[in-house]
Amino acid sequence: MTPSKVRNTLLVIVILITAATYQPALAPPGGTREDDYVPSTVNNNSSSATSNITAIKPHTTGQSIMLTHNPIAYNIFLSANSVGFYMSLYMILVLTTSFPMRMELHVLVFALSTTYSTCINAIAPHSFVTYVFFSHLYHSTVLHASSNHVFEELLL
Repeated sequence: MTPSKVRNTLLVIVILITAATYQPALAPPGGTREDDYVPSTVNNNSSSATSNITAIKPHTTGQSIMLTHNPIAYNIFLSANSVGFYMSLYMILVLTTSFPMRMELHVLVFALSTTYSTCINAIAPHSFVTYVFFSHLYHSTVLHASSNHVFEELLL
């Protein structure tokens, strides 16, 4: 197989991974909340034995349901999915190093990354921390790929 065919094959695989890891940002496992709920402070002395067992946790519209029920699993899922997403963006930039219109490609990757971060910011806990983490991960990925000339020579 020629290096060009290998690069094209890898690019197709990486783009499929990008699409597969982007989708959960739009529709997380378990879906998202469709309403806001803040427990009432008026009637805290309920005599029902089941009221504490079936109590609904506070949540906001758009927040991940999985986050409410199992925050540890959700954070593991979110971290693994995000690593896959950002690594696929990195590989797209590496595999297209010698392509024309590099600046335009960087703008498109930045827009895709910003959309992903914004979606995660809307559904994840501690939104500011999440956004800063993913923004930092993206920027370090893009800057590293932009300055990486070793792969360019290997792929030519």
